[in-house]
Amino acid sequence: MPGYAKPVYFIFLVIATFGVAGGVLAYKRGRSIVLWCLLSMIFPIFLLVIWFQKPIKEVPGGFRQCAGCKEWIGWDAAVCKYCNASQPPA
Repeated sequence: MPGYAKPVYFIFLVIATFGVAGGVLAYKRGRSIVLWCLLSMIFPIFLLVIWFQKPIKEVPGGFRQCAGCKEWIGWDAAVCKYCNASQPPA
């Protein structure tokens, strides 16, 4: 039938969506994009793993270290949520 989408295309679309989401989350945390993209495509549970991982380096627009306690906070945070220290502007 013309215009009929095969279920294989839908499955590929879902798998690709998991991979892209894993790659974006890895990029925002300074991690390997390709590795996390592939892991998320094969095992979607790795999306939760990367979601809760702390970054390994400062990512402009994503995360930075607190000036007081060196904990990772959001890039635009004015006050650290861990030690309540005010942060210099990004």
